[in-house]
Amino acid sequence: MNSPAFEYVDVPEALKPFVSHYLFANRALERPLDLKVLPANRAFFTNSFSKNSHGSIYTVDGRSTLRDSRWRLGGPVFDQQVSVHEPTEIRILFCVLKATALYRLFGVNGQDLTGKNVCLSKAAPQQLPQAEICFTANESADREILVAEGNAFFAGLAKNAQKGNHLIEDAVDILEQYNGAISIIKLCKKTGASKKKLNGHFKKIVGVTPKFYAKILQVNWIIGQLKHGDSTTLSQLALKAGYYDQAHFSKDIQAFFQQSPKAFLRSKHVDLATYFCERNKSGPLLALNIPDKD
Repeated sequence: MNSPAFEYVDVPEALKPFVSHYLFANRALERPLDLKVLPANRAFFTNSFSKNSHGSIYTVDGRSTLRDSRWRLGGPVFDQQVSVHEPTEIRILFCVLKATALYRLFGVNGQDLTGKNVCLSKAAPQQLPQAEICFTANESADREILVAEGNAFFAGLAKNAQKGNHLIEDAVDILEQYNGAISIIKLCKKTGASKKKLNGHFKKIVGVTPKFYAKILQVNWIIGQLKHGDSTTLSQLALKAGYYDQAHFSKDIQAFFQQSPKAFLRSKHVDLATYFCERNKSGPLLALNIPDKD
């Protein structure tokens, strides 16, 4: 998110199997802030620490929900039209989860929250006591205290985390190792699973299909390279990311963001500095994203 609205915060090493990073914001707004949530392959947990009543509005496919809870869980975003309206302030610790964390920490299947944002008491009521114990500070506290509360919350959940599904954990690791530049056929061979089994289990636990998860990784890497000043041409980056050519990459960007790659970068989306912050500097290991009718 290319805006001072959010600050990227890393997490302790012990939490990295479950939490990718935090996005932190604690300030009043001069004018209302409207954010469009882009397609994403990760779920999230939020702690809203404002002293005032919650005024944020979360809209999915035209249906709006007023944030009425301090703690909420949200799933990946596939083809839903999602936006957030912050009227007067933005005071939140936005915790981006790893692919299987919803299932392992909260006992929730990703597909049950895809495109949704639900209060913790409804999505995972068994974890509400942990939140009530760990989160007590408000906007007057220092950032370090508010972040420490998040660390304590997830450390507590991690102690009782469910065992991961070996097939899905392996599939996620392979996809991220290749930055998405691997075909589903190749992924099935590496995991030893049929395409039907892999797609079914992956979508249930993660919330999206492995193909969509891979595309987000590919787009993430290319936009990240461009954002960080890589001088390589767009067509060369597309090839390195596993696309046959720039046209296929541009098609995905257009489908995800309704803009061309260059227009997307010029648009100063709030997402740029955070949505793409996990850029793998080494890039995809191999360009293996061969079309296989999946």
